[in-house]
Amino acid sequence: MLFITRRIGQSLMLGDDIEIVVEEVRGRTVKLSVRHPASVQVLRRELWEKIRAENIDAAASTELLGDPGEPAGDTEPRA
Repeated sequence: MLFITRRIGQSLMLGDDIEIVVEEVRGRTVKLSVRHPASVQVLRRELWEKIRAENIDAAASTELLGDPGEPAGDTEPRA
């Protein structure tokens, strides 16, 4: 893990096109701004974890239903 100390107005870069700027510090709260391309999704960690858990649950329930390419019910050919 990397620890970086920044003051208000200072920033750090992630790659060439993502910049995180310290906008404000009040007590134990830090306000950040994130400048990023529209193609990059930025989420709070707790929201990201919720979406990830829902996606895992959805994938698991799809596995229980079987292969979506197979017809439902009797798979034996009819004469």
